[in-house]
Amino acid sequence: MASVMLLGGCLTLDPYQVAREQKQKEKWLGTPVDVPVQAPAFDEKQARKRLVAGNARIQGGLYHRIVRHGRDAGVEDGLLGVGSNEQSAANIRVWLMPLTDHVQQWLQLDEKNRQDRNGFFTNNNTRIENHIPHPKVFRQAWMARTDASGNFVISGVGPGRYALVSDDVAIYTMRRKDHHVGTDYQASGYMQNGHTVTPVGGTVAHVESTYQRMRTVVRFRKVLEVADRQVIDLGRERMWVR
Repeated sequence: MASVMLLGGCLTLDPYQVAREQKQKEKWLGTPVDVPVQAPAFDEKQARKRLVAGNARIQGGLYHRIVRHGRDAGVEDGLLGVGSNEQSAANIRVWLMPLTDHVQQWLQLDEKNRQDRNGFFTNNNTRIENHIPHPKVFRQAWMARTDASGNFVISGVGPGRYALVSDDVAIYTMRRKDHHVGTDYQASGYMQNGHTVTPVGGTVAHVESTYQRMRTVVRFRKVLEVADRQVIDLGRERMWVR
């Protein structure tokens, strides 16, 4: 709490204390934290009871669209973009777990945090990086690993409501940033195409490029309703930035 000084009969905040508190707040905001999901508590018996064997099968493939190079490296390609930046999520784990109250709360908090990264804070203004479920949720689940094309299959599943979740995948890229140096100058000349000569000209900029290492994390979450003997083919599913 900032201290106060009495100046001319008025209470005034100590500017040095205010500056120190602002610096501390900026440090908090720059240090994201993981927060455990406390309530509702994970009921392992309930999860085990819902994790019954059956004859259903879930299959699909995971990919992401993180730009690898250039000025946009580390960010997602446009939502309507097709093909060029689609990259398979190879050799990652995928879990299918019963949708218990604990797991459902985890997914809801996770989605809220993803949609509102700049406004979802703990009581001391620390930014939340992740909501962490009880570690035993991964024990009461089926697990598969994607192949080189990002494909996976989970067989022997009984009927029920499930959460399909993936590993968090960290993608490292080098983002280019161009800096103007020196003075731009005008250039002119001619371009010849056959017997046609066209004058050309324009501004030539002095540019120097630097590169920054970027870390982007993507993940996949989906709720499924599974019937007995059902085959659910998800097709290609996109992983989104955490």
